[in-house]
Amino acid sequence: MTPIVKIISDKYMIGMKSMTSLSQYNPFQLWHRFMPRRKEILHTVSAELFSLQVYEAPLSFSTFDEHSFFDMWAAVEVSTIEQIPIEMVSHTIKGGHYVTFTQMGSGVSLSDNFKDIYENWLPTSGYTVDDRTHFQVMGEKYKRNDPLSEEEVWIPIVPLS
Repeated sequence: MTPIVKIISDKYMIGMKSMTSLSQYNPFQLWHRFMPRRKEILHTVSAELFSLQVYEAPLSFSTFDEHSFFDMWAAVEVSTIEQIPIEMVSHTIKGGHYVTFTQMGSGVSLSDNFKDIYENWLPTSGYTVDDRTHFQVMGEKYKRNDPLSEEEVWIPIVPLS
């Protein structure tokens, strides 16, 4: 895993969300509801799928635990937020600095990669985690439960000074 800092503009999303915690985490249910209806969304930017996490407070490993609640999203990026399908909602990912890395495999090593970012990369990077949307981009190389799968993980950051 090689972390890369990128700066992005606002991204507009339409999708479905569900409040959850790590102890209740079951993305299959949300994606199972969303996927058959994603073609109803107009003005999509690409075929990429977005998994968003919106936390109630800035994400911190010292306070976040298996019972902390957050909104989990299944969404697509759109060029404009118009004509939102019934039972769907919109969300804006605020632009700014993000550290991103490619997650390889079926997610088994994801917690190790997060631990590496938070415990090794972040303390020496000159950045701190920001209180914005965290997300993953699942493009054409994403294959659910496949050891050859790839997805991009995006963590919001801000410069320390």
